[in-house]
Amino acid sequence: SMTDHSLFWSIVQRVRNPDPEVAAEALDAELRGLTTDQVRVYERSFLEEMSRANTWAHHSSAQDVMGAVSGLSFVSDDVFVSLRTWVIYQGKDAFDAWVRDPATLADLGLDSDEQVGLAEELEFLPTAVYEERTGRQLSDELPQELSPYETPTGTAPHS
Repeated sequence: SMTDHSLFWSIVQRVRNPDPEVAAEALDAELRGLTTDQVRVYERSFLEEMSRANTWAHHSSAQDVMGAVSGLSFVSDDVFVSLRTWVIYQGKDAFDAWVRDPATLADLGLDSDEQVGLAEELEFLPTAVYEERTGRQLSDELPQELSPYETPTGTAPHS
């Protein structure tokens, strides 16, 4: 069954920022105020939300925007995960709009590939806090199919 994502989005709304370093500092403080169980729920919500934008149509929008901001339209698996993470941390309305219509990515004000690279910290913070507390890998305690590195769904573009 799908997790209740209200905890997740209430925190994202408080920390969201176009600058992932600012968001990460705020997220770190938020996560440290949660119970270990809540950190696990937060991470599961993150992964379930990430999967909503793991389609070839979203990948294509990522290529368009990354091409526009960096001149490089090749989007690796890592970059696609980091870009989806960045969009989530622009808030629920922005992310939901992108899930519905991949073309909205161009309107979110991404202006450097560095923003995408730095979003990696937002991806890893919950797992880092969890492992620091428990000594266990959080990924071992969540369903493997929730990995953000799963192949995108939908119709693959013709190369």
